[in-house]
Amino acid sequence: MRYFIKISIVLLFLNFSLTGDIFSQEGFNKIQSDYQEGKITLHEKIVREGYLLFQDRGKIEAEEIIKKKFPVKCGTGIIVGLKTYWKLLTEKEKRYFSYFFQRPVMQNQYITPQGHFKIHYDTFGNNAIPLIDENNNKIYDYIEVAAEAFEKAFSFYTDTLGYNPPPSDNGIDGNEYDVYIENLGYGCYGETYPEDVVPGTSEKSYYSYIKIHNNFNRGHYTKGYNGLRVTAAHELHHAIQLGYVQRYQDWYFYEITSTWFEDVVYDEINDYYQYLPSLFDNLDRPFNTYNGKHEYGMSIWLHFLAKRFDINITREIWEKMSSEESIEAMDDALNDRGSSFSEEISRFSLWNYYTGSRADTINFYEEGKFYPEVKINVNITTFSDTSFSSSVKYLSSNYCLAEVPMVSKFNINAEDQYKQTDVWRVWLIQNDGEINLTNYKFDLKNKSFSDLSFTSYSEFTKLIFVPTVIEKNSNSLSSDGKYRINFKIHLSEPSKSKKNILAGNFPNPFIPENYPKTNIPFILREKTDVEIRIFSSSGKLVKNMSFKNMNTGMYRNLCQWDGKDNNGKPVSTGVYVCLLKTNSNTDKCKIVLIRK
Repeated sequence: MRYFIKISIVLLFLNFSLTGDIFSQEGFNKIQSDYQEGKITLHEKIVREGYLLFQDRGKIEAEEIIKKKFPVKCGTGIIVGLKTYWKLLTEKEKRYFSYFFQRPVMQNQYITPQGHFKIHYDTFGNNAIPLIDENNNKIYDYIEVAAEAFEKAFSFYTDTLGYNPPPSDNGIDGNEYDVYIENLGYGCYGETYPEDVVPGTSEKSYYSYIKIHNNFNRGHYTKGYNGLRVTAAHELHHAIQLGYVQRYQDWYFYEITSTWFEDVVYDEINDYYQYLPSLFDNLDRPFNTYNGKHEYGMSIWLHFLAKRFDINITREIWEKMSSEESIEAMDDALNDRGSSFSEEISRFSLWNYYTGSRADTINFYEEGKFYPEVKINVNITTFSDTSFSSSVKYLSSNYCLAEVPMVSKFNINAEDQYKQTDVWRVWLIQNDGEINLTNYKFDLKNKSFSDLSFTSYSEFTKLIFVPTVIEKNSNSLSSDGKYRINFKIHLSEPSKSKKNILAGNFPNPFIPENYPKTNIPFILREKTDVEIRIFSSSGKLVKNMSFKNMNTGMYRNLCQWDGKDNNGKPVSTGVYVCLLKTNSNTDKCKIVLIRK
């Protein structure tokens, strides 16, 4: 009877007119952007997030409909927002959401062998788990995997790393921490519910319970048991975090931490990869952006800090979080290590360039070769002195590429448009045309200009400017709130040569299994016919390509090689010589081809 009554109540609430079509069409990202732009109030933001999370609980929708939705990976932040701003809700809204804040009544329960967790689950109905018992031990495999995952994460967090365990719920349904397995809807992995204040913590610390999905096969990037495993690691750390402090305005950092720990506990699963394309396309968004995607991808921040220092730096931050907001806590923890938040967020912007084909897994991200490459915000090519500007939001970076051929020495000037010199840190990366990258750091603090000169070692040089705003708030004098920096490149010792240039292929080394083609860019200073010839190390011609009546300019992507000879046969691993032949001169470079 009790089970039937609960089903009736939820169906009644789900039929309220509160959840109009507008909410089913909105994604979490849109709600956040509307709030930031002042289109909706805080009250509307909190309520719409709640409807987005709960609207399809208990529903089975056609796949073509649910695929159109923007799934919420972790519902904990939305739940914390509703709890934090509960007083803003209308009575009707409170009645609606109150149902979802009741602990579920499930058909079965299982206590883990170590005794730390009680797992509640159903074997029939909408919340039923997969009824598979491969080892015939009368414990469903889904429950066994869940038990192992939660206990593994618990031992690692508390015994190995020294975090406080999740606060006790004062014996509700036993002394164990409660985990409920439910159908959480399309794409949602799990949720941690802060239930009430831990006595004696001045309403900062909360005890909680967790819900996880019942199959991880509805719109989940990582499916099945692996989805279950990373969710256990993710949500359990939320439970630990809520024991330190519940602070909604810092929730981006809660998600950064829990997503990072997924990969620490289960290094082989890599669920966070799904958020990296969006992150690397949007590193010009503020560090503390919270929009349902950015914060999950930003988990690489803790990969960065852990390699820069060690894994304990995150716990040291959390130990300060109970009395300080996230950025201040990070700054203090880094000060204790002889650094600062400003220094590290600047260096973080440098690391984010060294991914994909540029990855250096020794000095930068260990998994960087699997990460996307940053979006270039400004891209220019020049044959003479030039200048350009970049607009950057607070706590974010831009990536500006200047391609400068045939120059042996440079002088770089940087100036803030409004003389706000103390908000900037700038990295300059020099690519010498091969695969060698050199980094330089300079800032504008206490002076209007910073000058830097260095030598180029090839005929074609790429200069990548990475300006980062270390200011924690949007205090820019410009109307759009962005900071503006102007760069000037002075070619102090330009080459007198006027020849046409073969710039060097990219990517190099060329690995056909990773990249189907390598680009062979060239620069023309005259109108000319062009022939590209590729020779083996023994001098045999393997490939030639011709282009007629080419105008002056830079051609980055016109000429591409797929690693095959003129007969369409793949060539073997080796070093190949690429020759550019024009009406007035020739030029050459080396191509390293590697087959796996």
